[in-house]
Amino acid sequence: MMQNGESKDNVDGCGPFDTGPGFSADEQHQLKENSKEVVFSPGETVIKQGTFASHIFYLKKGLVKVLLESGNGKRIALQLLAPQTFFGLPFLETEYFHFGAETLKGSAICQIRKDTFRSIVRQNERVNRFVMETYSHHYLDLFHKLEINSTRNNHGKLASLLYTLNGDDYQQENVFDYITRRDLAELASISRESTNKILREFENDRLVHVSSHGISIIKPELLKRLAMIG
Repeated sequence: MMQNGESKDNVDGCGPFDTGPGFSADEQHQLKENSKEVVFSPGETVIKQGTFASHIFYLKKGLVKVLLESGNGKRIALQLLAPQTFFGLPFLETEYFHFGAETLKGSAICQIRKDTFRSIVRQNERVNRFVMETYSHHYLDLFHKLEINSTRNNHGKLASLLYTLNGDDYQQENVFDYITRRDLAELASISRESTNKILREFENDRLVHVSSHGISIIKPELLKRLAMIG
């Protein structure tokens, strides 16, 4: 699964990890001893759906798209992850990865042995609470995506996505310099043709500016309003 990525030779392990989960100094040491930082190029596979879930991951730098491949070969983009994010946590107690992930841009990602992380979760109440809160946020995000997909037209779907991507977490990684029309289409759950058509309409309405260098958001509040009524 990791043969695409390139391990950093001068790094024995990752760390320190985000202290938000409540890791002790000893647990930080355990994580460092049982992790490896891997550098990925844009578009590389981090998780292949259906493979053994032997690690969980921490995104240090870059952007990662979480994907679900359906039985008919189509892909659904569930989330776009920003840095300082743990992912793969839903599979701490499962044998296989039930979704995939690939990089949107060059990214530095920590692989952490699942058994080590699971042991810490079981022993540290604060980390356990962090994992449960992460699960909750994950499901709330999925419910929100389901609500958008079920109740908005294509203009509302794309407006909602563009408004979200204009947030600080994504802008720090210059998301609009890297995101492709295919990425936008997968994340908004619309066709690439519709994505291109609606982007042109948004540009004509001076909501966004589209160039060969990427997309600039001109009127985020109008996008937000369109996302609510679209």
